[in-house]
Amino acid sequence: MKAKYLGEDDFPYLTKGKTYEIIAVEKGPDFTGEAEETDWYRVNTDMDEDYLFLPDGFELIEE
Repeated sequence: MKAKYLGEDDFPYLTKGKTYEIIAVEKGPDFTGEAEETDWYRVNTDMDEDYLFLPDGFELIEE
């Protein structure tokens, strides 16, 4: 999957408007209190390392 990052630049991890590879979708804590768990994206970042991010900061462009 590929997604465009919509948030502000998050140096050194993410760049606004850049397309990133989503390696996996994983379950993680939901900080909104609406559920115990929610989906998180494991993203290969600008540092060429993978980290988990909430999907609301991304727009899917390729499934």
